[in-house]
Amino acid sequence: MKFSIAGLLLVLVLLAPNKTFGAGATLSLSPVTKSVAVGETFNVSVILDTGGQAVSSVAAVINYDPLLVSPVIIPGTDLVMTKSTVASGLITLGTGTLTPNYTGSTTLAIINFKALKAGTAQATIIFTGAATGSSVVTGANGTTNILSLVNSGVYTISGGAAVIPVPTTGAVENTLMIFGTGLLFLIMSGAGLLWNLKR
Repeated sequence: MKFSIAGLLLVLVLLAPNKTFGAGATLSLSPVTKSVAVGETFNVSVILDTGGQAVSSVAAVINYDPLLVSPVIIPGTDLVMTKSTVASGLITLGTGTLTPNYTGSTTLAIINFKALKAGTAQATIIFTGAATGSSVVTGANGTTNILSLVNSGVYTISGGAAVIPVPTTGAVENTLMIFGTGLLFLIMSGAGLLWNLKR
């Protein structure tokens, strides 16, 4: 049996794997590993790759250990972030509806971590497929989650005494208020004493 060259080429094309067909989106942390010292700060990028498909919104949910690292979020520049929150142990990033849809690879945000004490700090992109509490990359139709792969990070912290983050509310304000009240009392007492001496 003889095959024409054209027929053979057609068979090869049909059997060849297509790396882009059906490809899903990816959310990754970069770098995925890093070694730092206690007290050091380091940046971790949250990178979106749409896999060649158009997306209408993105939500990234990242779990971290608040005893080991303290994060500050720096938004990316390509996509407008409508949600950027840090709770105890959870980072939530969201774009809202993208108009027009986005296709390509970009940095959603940069997480500036501060190493608080020695240990292995895992930053995990949560991807369960659930409607809430999970990372989602919504396709152009506005309903289908096309996220297919996540790459999380592990960061090794070594050496030094633990760093205690300065609280932004509560203890500091109370201390300042007590100190200010005491200082005001001393000033008033001194003014009263001078007044009495002059009399």
